[in-house]
Amino acid sequence: MVPAPVSVRDEDSLPTIPSLRRAARRSLFQSGIGLRLALAATLAALVWLTIAWALSA
Repeated sequence: MVPAPVSVRDEDSLPTIPSLRRAARRSLFQSGIGLRLALAATLAALVWLTIAWALSA
């Protein structure tokens, strides 16, 4: 069994920042936190729009 060249091993063992961001984003949505954040943002926007509409009427 021949070991892989050092450059290939280093690239595989040290993930770059974009790949870490991609993995974090994927895990957020898989755990459902992304969906909860989207729902909370929508609810907050509705509340602010309702307040603005009530004050302008």
